[in-house]
Amino acid sequence: LAEDLRRFENVLKSFFTFCCCFFSTSEPPEFTAMSSFSDKSKATASDFLSATKKGFFRTTQKIKQSLGKAEQTIDISYNQEVDRFRAHYKAVKRINKNSIKLLECYRDLSVAQANVAEDFYNLYESKHALYNAALKTQDTMKFVDNARIQLDEQMRKDFVDPTSKYLGQFKDIKNRIAANEVRRIDMDRYNEDLRSLQKNSVGHKIPMAETKYKIAKANYTALNTELLRDMPALYEDRDKFFDPCMATYVTATAEYHRQSAKTTADAISVIAHIDRGMVHDHPRVVVSTELSAVHHLVTAVNEDGSAASSSSVGRPVSAEVSSVSAASSYPSAAPANPNAGRPMPTPAPRPAASPRLPQAKALFDFTPSEANELGFGAGDILTIHSQNGDWWEAELRGHKGLIPRNYVQLV
Repeated sequence: LAEDLRRFENVLKSFFTFCCCFFSTSEPPEFTAMSSFSDKSKATASDFLSATKKGFFRTTQKIKQSLGKAEQTIDISYNQEVDRFRAHYKAVKRINKNSIKLLECYRDLSVAQANVAEDFYNLYESKHALYNAALKTQDTMKFVDNARIQLDEQMRKDFVDPTSKYLGQFKDIKNRIAANEVRRIDMDRYNEDLRSLQKNSVGHKIPMAETKYKIAKANYTALNTELLRDMPALYEDRDKFFDPCMATYVTATAEYHRQSAKTTADAISVIAHIDRGMVHDHPRVVVSTELSAVHHLVTAVNEDGSAASSSSVGRPVSAEVSSVSAASSYPSAAPANPNAGRPMPTPAPRPAASPRLPQAKALFDFTPSEANELGFGAGDILTIHSQNGDWWEAELRGHKGLIPRNYVQLV
């Protein structure tokens, strides 16, 4: 691979030499008038070729060094400082990003608080006891938002904006590290060319190669020395810069919460007498699903118009009320009675009716936690089979199980 790279490099060198000669050679007089290259375009093309040539040789040198086919200048102290700088840069960018995100969250919180307060205000009528409390809560959220605006202004002025400006130094160091890497590669490349000429005793090219190497080394050393001073200095500067930022963050957020608590204290006194736990035992006011008319159809009515019988939706309607005899509206001749004069049969005695089991109405929803318990919803009517102790045996929709007696009321 190294041999192939060397051959390819030689070909590229020849090509770039030809291009540079073409763009720098004077044109014949008869061709000058027809030329499409102005002096400016010549210079631009020449610069482009020069930059491309340097880029190619730098890439080649970097590949050879990564493969161990060329020597590489290694500065352990410099590399350690670069690693520490990158970790420090990442931490500063993170705190800057999160501080901006924090202010956005406070803004979203303020909007949500105002919306909830408005919803409560719209919920109550003016005659309700808590109408004025809801109105006061709306005003309270406006004061809370004013406190939030003060927090935002102070945080941006004394924390976010200075940190964003402070990050500019990190961007400068990042760009200089990249430039120093290019200078290192050039220095190593010119040093390798010089050694190759010295080894092959190409005397007339050695002075120029020495000059290139010395210039490249001087440029690398200057920037490398500067970075070895600036990177530790920037790291050691972190406390001096971020101490005031930390103080601003703590002070500003504490003041915001202090003002918010003070503003909402008056609203709390208005609702202090309300038992907040009542919401968990609030009874159902809507007819239960089991008893709702949406699941039942009237199949027969009494003379006064009240329902005589009904069936669940989805079940077939009783045949005796599903149709009306058309002949009932017109008189017709009565057919002959074949049982005329026959004595009436004696009816068999009816069996004694079984006693009606008590029923109870569910006051609350109950979700069973054991296999032998029976679940039900508030408003359901249950048949009670046994009333022993705190747990009764009941039946609902063909299912039997134990129910807590304090969840139902006998009807």
